[in-house]
Amino acid sequence: MINKKRSVLVIILNFILTLTIFFSEYIYSSYYSIFSWYENCGTQFLAIFIISTPIFLILSVIYHFLGKKNIVTDLNKKLPIISLLVFLAPLIIDLSLSDLFITIGALLGFCLCLISTIVLLKSNN
Repeated sequence: MINKKRSVLVIILNFILTLTIFFSEYIYSSYYSIFSWYENCGTQFLAIFIISTPIFLILSVIYHFLGKKNIVTDLNKKLPIISLLVFLAPLIIDLSLSDLFITIGALLGFCLCLISTIVLLKSNN
């Protein structure tokens, strides 16, 4: 019974992490005019600071404590912090929102989307 509760908890946390990563990638992709959700002003990146950053920090604390009990893997413990760095670093390094840094952030975010989806699917087993 306890193992089932733990696995459900890990699945829910991984799902929240995956949704947050996809949301942040959505924000990054909104900077490109080829998408229908295009917004060129750059204020959409505030959503990463306001919404995604607290979720990533809360998840990293939860994963840290679950990692001490050997409930989650090392990748689970590190993925929220890596995601936070990937999505915030291009914004902090280049405050003028140059196309290069936005593209780097979008590509790295896409890789994180794939990794988090794989982690979520593996947590279902």
